[in-house]
Amino acid sequence: MAAIDILSALNKTGSGINLKDLSAQLVEAATAAPKAAAQARIDSADLSISSLGTLRAQLTRFADGLTALQAADPLTVRSSLSAVGAKITDRSAVRPDTTQVGVLQLARAQVLEFGGFSSAEQALAAGTITLDVGVWYTAADGTEAFAPRPGATSYIVNVTEGMTLKQLAATMGQLDGLDAAIVDKGDGTFSLGLAGQTGAGNAVRLSVAEAVRGSGLAVFDTTTRNAEIQVQAAQNAVLTLNGVTLQRETNTVGDLVPGVELTLAATGGPASISVGRDAAQAQANVAALVAQLNDTRSLLSSLTTRATAGTKAGPMAGDSTLQQMSQQLDALLRAPIAGYGDKPRSLADFGVRTAQDGSLYLDTAVFTKIFTANPESIDALFADRLSGSGVEVSGLVPPGFLPGTYSFRRDATTGQATFDGRPLAGVDLGDGRTAFAATAGRAAGMILTAGSGVTEGTVGYGRSLVSLLGDLLSGATGRDGALATATTRYTRTAQEAEDSLAQVADRAAALRDIYAVRFSAMEAAVSRFHSTSNYLDSLVAQWNKNND
Repeated sequence: MAAIDILSALNKTGSGINLKDLSAQLVEAATAAPKAAAQARIDSADLSISSLGTLRAQLTRFADGLTALQAADPLTVRSSLSAVGAKITDRSAVRPDTTQVGVLQLARAQVLEFGGFSSAEQALAAGTITLDVGVWYTAADGTEAFAPRPGATSYIVNVTEGMTLKQLAATMGQLDGLDAAIVDKGDGTFSLGLAGQTGAGNAVRLSVAEAVRGSGLAVFDTTTRNAEIQVQAAQNAVLTLNGVTLQRETNTVGDLVPGVELTLAATGGPASISVGRDAAQAQANVAALVAQLNDTRSLLSSLTTRATAGTKAGPMAGDSTLQQMSQQLDALLRAPIAGYGDKPRSLADFGVRTAQDGSLYLDTAVFTKIFTANPESIDALFADRLSGSGVEVSGLVPPGFLPGTYSFRRDATTGQATFDGRPLAGVDLGDGRTAFAATAGRAAGMILTAGSGVTEGTVGYGRSLVSLLGDLLSGATGRDGALATATTRYTRTAQEAEDSLAQVADRAAALRDIYAVRFSAMEAAVSRFHSTSNYLDSLVAQWNKNND
């Protein structure tokens, strides 16, 4: 700042000092240090908030990338023909294999048409319609006969006098496993169409009891005229599995290829259903994971780097939140991943190495060797796993259930069973199997199903590295997460500094007022001194003149 000329040539009656500039200089000297300190805190907090925003954006991109990697599953199932669709429904049950599936006949639902009605609002006579589910067959005498399905429910529909065809369709459409609709034939007549479920054993028979014999409700009776009313017969899907012919009630089949659901779309084949893990996709996924890890670790490092000789400190150097986040990430990358076989896996097992600069890279030769020897091992990086050996495991995995391998034991004499050392509650399923439920402990809510001769088994549970990374990122970026807490802390720091600036401004204003009062008094005194001096000078001059 240029030096202030505090002498004023214009001030002839007062002190001759530029009191306005002097006051400003004194106020600046008294407030400059606290003002600079407050502004520095504001600038630092703003930079930290901006850096946290940059980190949040990177972590969000990382989380989105992890989701994409889970979707790009190297475990695939492929069908060589469009006639047979295939999708994986249970990863733990899938085994690498190729199965031949041919479709000789598609499953169909029985369709009935009751026609000849004048309108959808045509009134019907009173009575009851009983609907049974079962199978139509040709009896020994050549007539068509019906056998109800064992255990199936019979439905009775009460038709009140004056109920319309449309109302009947609505009522029957509410019955389990039955669709009903009114069809305008376009020739001046309307039909009631009924469709059951697919499968030969899901055909329907309608038996009518009229309130008044001959009233016309018997038109819906199919007991003796099923073939006349039937538009399409119910039938099973007929298919071949590796050359063996078999039948299923629906065109969605989930019990032929382990862990895979087949959808039969047309006759043909056989189709080759191939299940396996794609090596190229698996390697691309690991490479993408490494790249995303490097981006995140590099940003954390640049933000938290401490100043050294020739190196400038990062904007978040010394921040405990980011330091802890960086430590948690590095610890997670070094930690063993349990629940994927006899021994834990690690990122290094798949050829991920650390370069001299601290970045990660993929040794593709090591990865290829590991993947070729054990393709399923890649799940430790990208897919959670819950599997049983000797027992079937189902139900929700409790939050407190940790990755690892757990033992199932059942006493062959008493039938009492334990899981993870805790007793289980068993229910006989009536088919030689028993379902055991964990009602306490960290496995509470899980269900283990064992055959009659099974006395021991194991359950493996693994959470993939991608899932564990997702948990870490969610904890950091959530509403009450580490980044939100840190942002709140820096925002509070900036506000406190803003308050300090306001206090400094108030102090400066007060000092200016004080100096104004004091300097005004001083000027008044100096002016009086000047007035007295001028009077004395004039008096002396008059004396001297008189003496002359």
